[in-house]
Amino acid sequence: SGEGIHAALLSGVAVAPAVEDFLAGDVPDLAGYELTLERELLPDLVASRQLMEIFHALPAPAAALMQRSDRFWRRLCRLLREEAGYDDLVRSLGPLGPATLRPIAAVARAVNRRRHPAR
Repeated sequence: SGEGIHAALLSGVAVAPAVEDFLAGDVPDLAGYELTLERELLPDLVASRQLMEIFHALPAPAAALMQRSDRFWRRLCRLLREEAGYDDLVRSLGPLGPATLRPIAAVARAVNRRRHPAR
């Protein structure tokens, strides 16, 4: 899907100025880089993981949503074309999207663990 490439490029773009400032002695560490990743990359990674857990636990309802909701389908297409991120997809669901994703993903994670226990 190329998603790792996007994250790697974002990380590289974020680290370059932080390293430059560090090497110039302008900052004592790379904390600015870490903050940039937390602000710009982490929300998308968290949303991606949570959505994956839900889709793995409930593949039939997830597929039905993609088939029956033009709105959701369009948003998924934007995601695949890298016009939006996973976090954008979640926020597009309205105020309940971000608020409900975490608990639903936690239930989905428990379902997945029961179905596929560690060996």
